[in-house]
Amino acid sequence: MKNGVITYTGPFGDTNFGDWAMIVNNIRCISYQNIVLFSYGPVFNREIVDTYLADYDIEIVEVFLDDFDEKSHFPHTPVEILGRVKNLDVIKDHLRDVDKLIVNGGGYFNDEWTEGRMDKLFKIFTPMLLADQMGIPMVFTGNSLGPFDLGKAFFTNMFERLRSLQVAAKDHLYSKICFDQLSTSQR
Repeated sequence: MKNGVITYTGPFGDTNFGDWAMIVNNIRCISYQNIVLFSYGPVFNREIVDTYLADYDIEIVEVFLDDFDEKSHFPHTPVEILGRVKNLDVIKDHLRDVDKLIVNGGGYFNDEWTEGRMDKLFKIFTPMLLADQMGIPMVFTGNSLGPFDLGKAFFTNMFERLRSLQVAAKDHLYSKICFDQLSTSQR
């Protein structure tokens, strides 16, 4: 086991067994003992940790947002997202001196998530935006990316800004095509 600290963000705060399996698998395969999970659903995360990851030192940090009127497909900017986070200093403190941020999960960077789940996307992106500002390397380990039609402006605003993100989607067919349509930058 490595002695440093590694952090995770992603859609593992719901009762979705696929996303639960992915976080457990990534934690066990990446081999860090000290872990921070940034979450939008800490009750479910506690169940995962207690059941499958009790032999790790894991802290769960919930990302809190102020109340806002969700506008689907509105191209929110990183400044707007971070301005809605109630515990920004807490998240920054947990990101200090970490080795890496893993962006864990299945197929959640797509149009379906911009339909009624923007608050969860904001909570997933918050640690990503802060890690990028702080120069912390990030790796995306999702299953797939896209499609991006209605939410294209939102995802372009987010991904274009993240300079320290490495994308490692498991789907090598459509994910690359969809992701390349978002930006002119090469990763």
